[in-house]
Amino acid sequence: MSDDINNMEKEYTNAQFRVVVDLQKKLKRVEEENEHLKKLLEQSSPVVGFKVDDIVPGITNEQLICEVQIKLLKDRAMVAELSKEEAQKLQIYVDVLQRVKRKEGDELKVDNIDTSELLNLVEIK
Repeated sequence: MSDDINNMEKEYTNAQFRVVVDLQKKLKRVEEENEHLKKLLEQSSPVVGFKVDDIVPGITNEQLICEVQIKLLKDRAMVAELSKEEAQKLQIYVDVLQRVKRKEGDELKVDNIDTSELLNLVEIK
């Protein structure tokens, strides 16, 4: 009986050892694959680290994004009617673009605002 228990213990120990060895092999293979994929990623897509000012001097990121998105929506509207979501996005881009352009230099003087400009300011906000 003790021989049976010793054999079972040996079998159980051997089975555990085989599981550990198999897991170590799998781990090594996955780590090698991970390193290979990292190298492929670095080679295929270099990190782009530039600002909008490097491309188009004097334009903010917000302005560029708004103008590009408005252009895309305009092109889409030429082919088909814009959805409600697209129309809302367009309104948001236009509002942001107006605010950005107003910040750039079109500062309003408070003492001489006519009624139409005042109404325009209220509509934007």
